[in-house]
Amino acid sequence: MNLTPSKARDWVLKNHLHSFVTKCFYTLNPGAEYLPNWHIDALIDHLLSLEKGETNRLIINMPPRYLKSLCVNVAWTAWLLGHNPKIRIISVSYSQRLSTKHMLDTKSIIQSDWYRKIFPSLKIRDDQNCKDKFETSEHGFRLAVSVGGTMTGEGGDVLIIDDPHNPVDIFSRAKREHVISWFEQVLMSRLNDKQKGIMVLIMQRLHDKDLSGRLLSSNQDNSWFHLSFPAIATESSRIKVAKRTYDRNEGDILHPLRENKHELDKLRSQMGSFAFSAQYQQQPIKQLSLFLKLVRRYDNIMENLTIVQSWDTANKNTETSDYSVCTTWGSDKNHFYLLDVARGRWDFPRLKMQFLAMGKKWKPSSILIEDKASGQQLLQESQAAQMHNVVAIMPKGDKMSRLINVIPLLEAGKVFLPNSAEWLIEFEGEINLFPGFRYDDQVDSMVQYLNWVKNYYMQYCWKDFSIRVL
Repeated sequence: MNLTPSKARDWVLKNHLHSFVTKCFYTLNPGAEYLPNWHIDALIDHLLSLEKGETNRLIINMPPRYLKSLCVNVAWTAWLLGHNPKIRIISVSYSQRLSTKHMLDTKSIIQSDWYRKIFPSLKIRDDQNCKDKFETSEHGFRLAVSVGGTMTGEGGDVLIIDDPHNPVDIFSRAKREHVISWFEQVLMSRLNDKQKGIMVLIMQRLHDKDLSGRLLSSNQDNSWFHLSFPAIATESSRIKVAKRTYDRNEGDILHPLRENKHELDKLRSQMGSFAFSAQYQQQPIKQLSLFLKLVRRYDNIMENLTIVQSWDTANKNTETSDYSVCTTWGSDKNHFYLLDVARGRWDFPRLKMQFLAMGKKWKPSSILIEDKASGQQLLQESQAAQMHNVVAIMPKGDKMSRLINVIPLLEAGKVFLPNSAEWLIEFEGEINLFPGFRYDDQVDSMVQYLNWVKNYYMQYCWKDFSIRVL
């Protein structure tokens, strides 16, 4: 058949999903450069397998910023609606804001001139058009919801779960289980056809017990096809790409034009191996037993160190309550030495006495106090006494996230514990049992200091933190 260049282009966009995805990228990112890669070809090939009914369950694990959402949750949903205006699509993300963004991106494509030209029969109803849902003239729709959101009366032919976990909450067992329970008890029931309906989960791995982990561990019948793209191949593999296969060797970089080996190594040093292994390698580390393996040791206290104390205080001083802890640290701007640990169950008058005694003993240039529990009263009295070296610290995120944030300092060999000290056995014991131990006050005090120095030195002393810690 003889086609004009314009009609040939339109035919390709309508019938070739990869070309369609590329056009969507430029529509949403004008002026940006599209970097094609084999992993996008593989991803698109498996989406087409879903359309053909060759499979109907797909898990995609890949690093952030590698076009997973654009390919699956945005471009593919626009493609499906163009070819079948009756199809009903439900898209889920961990937040309504993120889910709505994907929704609006899909709508931008559908409303573009080139899309309307190749799919003229697709019409969006004016009376069923809002930021979280639009409906076609043939009663198909695309609905955007968040995990835990309500979908009363809604059912879908295609369910897309795009990043169901908030990374901030991933180390909270209750919040992980909430996501999984909602998926199993609510979302799965929304498939119109339980046998033929399509479900796609796309996410970066965050934890060994995240939603991907749960589905893969219970996938005895192989109903879920697993497509995993580690940033750096850990073993040789063969991946189906259209009518051919792609051979990936151990050590191969996923997308060198996007992130080469040097950039990935830099990311690993910034994030630490724990976070990098999960988010970029799709291999979450099950247990965080890194600390005492990575920490270095010293025999004698060096001179001319900058002294900082870190206080984590308890609410009460009963026999079963948490401890109040002060860790004292010395720094030469490149290395951090734990010098002393004071730990006890003290009522406030005795806590104040310990606070003053530790200050007199070490004469710290800064004193970090967690702005919670009895620490708030300690802060108020310190301010009233015009102690200008006191710093209020408001912790952000959960305990495990804060610990993982300082792993790069450990891997860089910057954190030192003494070879011997009267408090060392209890200190190391608590770290070894974290996070399952009843008490974690010494860990909290240590992590509070290390996060503070990491932020301080990155801002004021180390112009390129990632290079300094390599």
